[in-house]
Amino acid sequence: MEDRKKIRASQLRKALATTGSGQYLVPEDLEPAIRDYLWYLSPLTERIQNVRADGHLHKVVRRTAVNTGWFEGESTDPTYSQSTYDQRQVEVKIIRTSGKVTDFQQSASRSFVDAVAAEIDSATMALADLFEFSAMYGMSDDLTTYDITGDAYQYTGVYGWMLQDAVTNNIRDANSNAAAGATVTLSMLDQMYAQTVGKYRNFMRDPYMWLMSQDMADKVSGLQTRVTREVQSLEYEGGFVMNLYKNIPILPSQFCAPGSSASPTGLSAATVNGGSLSDDQYFYRVAAITMYGEQIAAAEVNATTSGTHSTVRLSWTADANAKLYAIYKGTTTGDGNLGLLDVVAAKSYSASGAVSSNVTSYDDDGTITSTVTTIQPLDSGEETVWLINLGVPYGVSRPVLIPSKGTPVDNLVRYEEIPVATDEHAFRLKSYHAVQVPRGESCAVLRRAKAS
Repeated sequence: MEDRKKIRASQLRKALATTGSGQYLVPEDLEPAIRDYLWYLSPLTERIQNVRADGHLHKVVRRTAVNTGWFEGESTDPTYSQSTYDQRQVEVKIIRTSGKVTDFQQSASRSFVDAVAAEIDSATMALADLFEFSAMYGMSDDLTTYDITGDAYQYTGVYGWMLQDAVTNNIRDANSNAAAGATVTLSMLDQMYAQTVGKYRNFMRDPYMWLMSQDMADKVSGLQTRVTREVQSLEYEGGFVMNLYKNIPILPSQFCAPGSSASPTGLSAATVNGGSLSDDQYFYRVAAITMYGEQIAAAEVNATTSGTHSTVRLSWTADANAKLYAIYKGTTTGDGNLGLLDVVAAKSYSASGAVSSNVTSYDDDGTITSTVTTIQPLDSGEETVWLINLGVPYGVSRPVLIPSKGTPVDNLVRYEEIPVATDEHAFRLKSYHAVQVPRGESCAVLRRAKAS
């Protein structure tokens, strides 16, 4: 990290140092330095490979069945020779972060270079968070299996494609008996491995990555280090750290463990006119999905429909940090009886795509007729563990769009100056890409796991 900082600082000085006129002393391409720092901040992003997109809509050819062979007579026609294919389409989206340094910031800091470099540093950190969130939790409106509403301005990440392709087996629950939560065991990780790498032969040679919180990584390290060895003497420093499990790297991530407080707050439920829900009592919980993953769900509420009041309207206090909301529903109280009904945008947008307001309500009017009964909300102390396939043919890769103007986006992120009329230095970091997962069942996630 220190070497990367020194390299970045050196490049920034060459690019940004001025003689007072605001002009660069030495023209320098900042994008490689920004990319390297981005990859340091988000190792998952570094490991996901880029593939060239066809255009704004990128089509992926998916192999849905492998070629097979069998014993046959010499003159017979082949009957076990064909593979089958279909197509998956992802929409490339624009991700941007911006920064600005005012004249006051320039004069108040030690030098002009320090102020701008710090702002680029901050914008890169924000972009790294957004990349990792999107790769894991992003949810667009392109999922059809469970009528997920999503957010048209995001793209779909690993969790969404598992919902589409493999919700029954690959989104696993550490607490399948609906008790207070299950402490993680190596058997649970083994089951995730068997469900992906061990089950599908065409995934076996792909690179994989475990993602888990630091507490969970420490727990897994402890489970692996119960080894007895006779030695005459041993000097060591405490704290074993396992970097691999089943020869797959373990990457500690801040995006796997919820915060300590439930979000959103102030959840309530009431019936309103219209809709097509059957007369019954319905139970709900709502969870904010922020830049750091799914949070502890709000306390359960309920409402009873009857007569013409066949819609349940859920209302809550907006979580300013929410990017999505997960809606859970059941006809019996208790987490074990609630299933995922929908995932919706946390922001409303204007006609131009600018964020216009926060979403604070949801109408369950019977349009979505089923829930994902195997996915329950997270409670205090529960978190997620991910096994992500990073191979291009079946796992996670990032299509990178060729812009209509300028040079191709080869380094994932572009640094662009913004012309301003005042004494300010403004810039934008921009990326064109989406996440493609040709086979959602090549990845797995363990929900409601506890580190202790």
